[in-house]
Formats: sequence, C-alpha cells, structure tokens
Amino acid sequence: MCGGYHPEGKGTVENYVKIVKNNFLDGRIYSGIDSLNSACLEWLDNTENNHILTKKGVTPHTLFIEEAKYLKKIQPKLLNQDSIYYRVYGNYIKFRYSKYEVPVGFNDMEVKAESDGINVIIRDKDNDEIIAIHPLSTKKDERMTLDNKYDEDGVGEYLVKREFKDDVNAIKFLKEIETNANRYYKKATIKIKSLMRYYSKEELSDCFKFCAMNNRYSLLEFLAYLIYKYGEERGLSSIGKSNFYYYLKRAKALKEELDGK
Repeated sequence: MCGGYHPEGKGTVENYVKIVKNNFLDGRIYSGIDSLNSACLEWLDNTENNHILTKKGVTPHTLFIEEAKYLKKIQPKLLNQDSIYYRVYGNYIKFRYSKYEVPVGFNDMEVKAESDGINVIIRDKDNDEIIAIHPLSTKKDERMTLDNKYDEDGVGEYLVKREFKDDVNAIKFLKEIETNANRYYKKATIKIKSLMRYYSKEELSDCFKFCAMNNRYSLLEFLAYLIYKYGEERGLSSIGKSNFYYYLKRAKALKEELDGK
C-alpha cells in the first residue's frame, strides 16, 4: 500500500499497471467485465506469473510463495475511518492531511471531529455541541481558518456563554440584550466571539463589568468602552473599518464623560 500525496512511492505500482495495459489489454476485444476478469486471471496464471525472471531465475509465482511466509495480517480499515478525538494545538486540529481552526478557548483540549465527505464538523467533546464547520480540504497541509462572521446554529452564542459561564456580568449583559433587544442578540454574540481573538478574557470581562455597573446593555456601549479603554489601534483591528468610526464617536463621548476631557 502507498501513502497519500507521495507520487514517488507509486512508481512500482504504476509500472505494473503499464504491464497489464501493454501485455494483456492491448488489442483485446472487450465483451464484458466478467469475461475480462476471467481472462485476466488466466493470463496471470499461465503467462505473467509463470515466466522465469532473468535476475531471479524463478517465476513470480514461486517468489510469492516464498515471500508470503513473511506477510503479516493487518486490521482492515475503511478509507474514511478517522480518529474521533483530536487535540487542539495553537487553535488548530490536524484532521487527515490538513489543519482546521478551532475557536478560542479550546487550546490543548480534545474535541470531536468528523467528516460527511463535504464538510468537517468539530464538536465539543463534553456535550457534543457544534463549535466549528469547515469545508473538507482537498489539499495537503492546507490551513482552514474561521471567518469572523461565521456562525452556525448559534455557535457564537454557545462559545461566548461557554467562555464566560462564571462571569455574572457577562451572563447578565447577554440576558439583557436577549430580553430587551432580541433582534440584535445574535449579532452581539457573533461580534463578541470575534473579539475573543484580539482581547484577553480579562479585558472583555472588564467591558462586561463596566456595562453592568452602569446599566448600559448594548453592543454600542460595549465596543465604545473597549476602544476607550484599550486604544483605537486595537479597536480598528478587531472591529474593522466599516463600522469603526461609528463606535469611535461614541468612545470619544465616553472619554469626555468618564475623564472630563
């Protein structure tokens, strides 16, 4: 058997394919797969495996009988049979021949991964919740990354709640938005999930605390405070240009309110 993505190792196999094409199939009239298979077996027994090899001085059939003594049985394995659990290193798992990004908060932990032939589905090991879905890579050593806008079946909400499950201010912030501004709830969880790439858990907890203490439960206040507290440069990188200046305007007003200048 040959390893995947290693053309140099397939030369011997390809050579035998050429022998079958040139010595057996060439010029033969095809009249059905069953008759062709029968004729091929007859050709192997009487011709190809029964001629004396110049270098060895014996037939291939005789060589095989001798070499068969050293063959070892292996456990059968389906082509698509993969390990169930994968350890996360540097926010990626190695699935088959490529790397797939996992949301923050799972580094050095085990997750479940499976493929349906089209996508790779990554789940939380403990509760089987979906945490990421990637297209199945068709290349070797490809890095499949998560889109900041990615959300599948409430993944954003699940990841934020999982990361801040012990933070009473974070839980209260999410509950208030879900109750009083439900149409913005999903957008808020997706945005906070993306911010987890750029800010530490402690920094985001600080924002949740500010909003809870001042009774300001909105994504506008959350992002404005983030810019005010941790700088415009980081805010631009994490929020993006399209809406940044809207939040920056509120951050400057917040600065005047809190600092008096």
